[in-house]
Amino acid sequence: MEKVVLLFLYMLVVVVPSAFADSNQKLEVQKQLKKLNRPPVRSIKSPDGDIIDCVHVSHQLALDHPNLKNHKIQMKPNFHPEGHPFGESKVSSNSKPITQLWHQNGRCPQGTIPVRRTSKNDILRASSIQQFGKKKERSFPQPKPAKPLPDSGHEHAIAYVEGDKYYGAKATINVWKPKVQQSHEFSLSQMWILAGSFDKDLNSIEAGWQVSRELYGDNNTRLFTYWTRDAYKATGCYNLRCSGFIQINRDIALGASISPLSKYNSSQYYISILVWKDPKDGNWWMKYGSDHVMGYWPASLFSHLSDSASMIEWGGEVVNSESDGQHTTTQMGSGHFPEEGFGKASYFKNIQIVDGNNKLIDPQDLGTHSDKDSCYNVHTRSARDWGNYFYYGGPARVSRRGRRESAAQLCYDEFFAALRGKVASSEGSVRYPLISKCGYIGRLEIQPFISNSGKALKLENFPGGSETFETVLKFCYGLLVDFSPDNIAALRCASEFLEMTKELEDGNLISKTEAFLTFVVLSSWKDTITVLKSCENLSPWAENLQIVRRCCDSIAWKASKDDHTSEDAAPNQESWWFNDVATFRIDHFIRIISAIRAKGTRAEIIGKCIIEYAKKWLPGMDVEIEGLRGYGHEKYNL
Repeated sequence: MEKVVLLFLYMLVVVVPSAFADSNQKLEVQKQLKKLNRPPVRSIKSPDGDIIDCVHVSHQLALDHPNLKNHKIQMKPNFHPEGHPFGESKVSSNSKPITQLWHQNGRCPQGTIPVRRTSKNDILRASSIQQFGKKKERSFPQPKPAKPLPDSGHEHAIAYVEGDKYYGAKATINVWKPKVQQSHEFSLSQMWILAGSFDKDLNSIEAGWQVSRELYGDNNTRLFTYWTRDAYKATGCYNLRCSGFIQINRDIALGASISPLSKYNSSQYYISILVWKDPKDGNWWMKYGSDHVMGYWPASLFSHLSDSASMIEWGGEVVNSESDGQHTTTQMGSGHFPEEGFGKASYFKNIQIVDGNNKLIDPQDLGTHSDKDSCYNVHTRSARDWGNYFYYGGPARVSRRGRRESAAQLCYDEFFAALRGKVASSEGSVRYPLISKCGYIGRLEIQPFISNSGKALKLENFPGGSETFETVLKFCYGLLVDFSPDNIAALRCASEFLEMTKELEDGNLISKTEAFLTFVVLSSWKDTITVLKSCENLSPWAENLQIVRRCCDSIAWKASKDDHTSEDAAPNQESWWFNDVATFRIDHFIRIISAIRAKGTRAEIIGKCIIEYAKKWLPGMDVEIEGLRGYGHEKYNL
């Protein structure tokens, strides 16, 4: 009987309240979903899993704001900033198309706006229903605090201007997909338009791109906006997750995935964002890309910004949720430091502000600030084409005290410690394997290569750059290294540069990369093509090591072999190899053609390949050669 009573009490005290709590939470979630997801005119399923609802422009959530009762939607701004080209109805001829993944499956009709549908899981991922769609307090970057600030977990690397009245800002932002460690952390790159004190009355308008699993449930890079009038306490939100921002554009969805994205040492992509205050009615407008006027934040939403901004900031922000001296591995920007430059580090370019005359001008006295420059940093510059610009970001760093310490960073630390100590003894060689495996490093005169900060080794013309050097470090320290057609040529050249011979150690990097090239790469048509393409950035090392010659010979042998079939083509088709060969720059193309000719391939086929190459690299040229069928005859012999 006593056990029955105890069980009853347990049910009464624990289970029943919990059930009520669950029921209340479900009701709250359903209430939020009904509020956020307005009845659509049409719904579009995006390849990334999002559902984009095309909602009538007059039914959007923004108009629920108490300050916007009886608000008449403004379908275009009264004034554009002078000095910026705007197209009224057509896309600029020199601009690249702006795409989002959902565009692959349709567009929203006239009179509607695209709204990313909020799911139950979106709300449940937030720390609370009340906190859904909001930033944490004290998440703004403050370059010159009057007193030390409490740690908010938010870290920034920014450029900024202050000390004047600002009426807007513009920037072109390089777009990447940084790695984010924890589900409740994020990485973003944005503009801040700020007014008021850095306290309870801060007004902020923000726009850029971000990666946030908590907000969106994945690691996609997405366009976002944010606003607040009270330092992120009670007002404002991301995108269209609360009333406030009024959208008028039917092509671009806030919170939707951006495509394509930049890749390291490869193609670079960017978005352009302009935010400005309309001089006539005081609304703050946003433009995305060349011609997409997105909408506006009504002046009535703000206190200080109803006049002007007092500070503009551009840059990156991450959340570091680690404690006890540890640090997140969440990356900012591209995940690489500014020193690496174009194609490797992320950037903001064409930075401008809108002045009191509604003109776009270059900012004066651009300052910089980084909360933790050993993890993320920023370097400003200027140029004629890029105007004021800066590289920013970094890979983050985990403290030695943390179990998840960055292995590559540890290698760097030990390597530079070895250089500073001028380790040359046998004991040092065992402890610092990079020195023991690299004849070049072992011979260095140490002191001239150490900067005042103690961490700068200058390797002139190092093949493959810093990414390849990091892979070499991992190899030397026994970490897992994956050889692939994309990196093998750079690693082979780097191993030669560093003199990583078998005399220093059996199975050193020269012998391993040489074996991979010979027995893996050169036996595959596709892999050989990839390696030869990578050699274009590895001169003169790839030439001197005969990598280019061997690749050209391998391609020639496979192209001229009668019974060879490409992985990408039907068997016995005489032109199956034309498209692949036509992708190379002219000097490599000539080398390949010469090698193919030496294999006895008919001149008629070679001539057709040359014509194919001309068509590719001279678009619009209608190639017609009299007597084409006569190639191989005496008159047209090559």
